[in-house]
Amino acid sequence: MTPKTALQSKVNSTPEPACPIDTRVDELVTDLEDVIDRTDGLRVNDLIHQPAMKFILWHRDTRSERYLEGWERAVDIRRVHARANSILGFDRIWVRRHAPCPACGLPTLGTVVGSSTIDCSDDECDLVLSLDQYDQLCSELAART
Repeated sequence: MTPKTALQSKVNSTPEPACPIDTRVDELVTDLEDVIDRTDGLRVNDLIHQPAMKFILWHRDTRSERYLEGWERAVDIRRVHARANSILGFDRIWVRRHAPCPACGLPTLGTVVGSSTIDCSDDECDLVLSLDQYDQLCSELAART
């Protein structure tokens, strides 16, 4: 590369660096604070029965006043919880196991991700196995075939 070519080279860049903050999380935190403020410290069971009250709502830098029934405020809690769950993953994930339950014979064994037990999901059975017991069960079933 000659000195002339080096001086004429362009560096491609964006005018602004990428945002280091996840804007979904930032918006969620704001919405969580807003929804919590509208609960008045009440539990959801009590909140549902509250009469309409006047609140100041913000939506994308737009301010509005609105009357919200207690059940609407409770639904808002569920809405932001669902959004938080989609970002953070609060839900427990059930993974079905392939071996049948040794107690009831049904294909109802499974585990919650991260758990050290295997559970039968049949309401009448409720068998609980350790991971070692489940491995032993699988070995016995494999030896039979």
